[in-house]
Amino acid sequence: MRQIERLIDAVLGRASGSAHDAPDVAAHPLYRELIDGVGTTPVARLAIGRAWILVRSATNAGLAFAPRWPAGVSPARLERLDGVMLRDLAILALRRDELAAAIGIAAINAHYNRPDLLGGDDDGLSSGSAADVATDPTGGPTVVIDAPKSA
Repeated sequence: MRQIERLIDAVLGRASGSAHDAPDVAAHPLYRELIDGVGTTPVARLAIGRAWILVRSATNAGLAFAPRWPAGVSPARLERLDGVMLRDLAILALRRDELAAAIGIAAINAHYNRPDLLGGDDDGLSSGSAADVATDPTGGPTVVIDAPKSA
């Protein structure tokens, strides 16, 4: 994880080795449950851009919206992460630091964005009543996972 901490420091222009925030103990249980499901797939690339963060493994990719950047920060980075697993990055979703949390959310999305995970055939946007969703075990609401807001 030192590699990731150094990368976050470099992107934000902080002195290397600066204190990093601890996990948010009040994080929503949904994040913890999602992280528990993330495996040890190696991360191939991490791209940090002005609007999006991309985490890519050999077979999957996940996006998360990038935080607002402080004035003077130019975040365009493409990093190869040797020995880092999706689960290592996913745990960052519990951090209070917005950049770390966004990287974690992108890793979670990379894990769950897989062709072997089955879902319904509908687009999730079709009109239907709440009763239809409640009685149809294959259907459900559309869900978007986003990084928690800083307090």
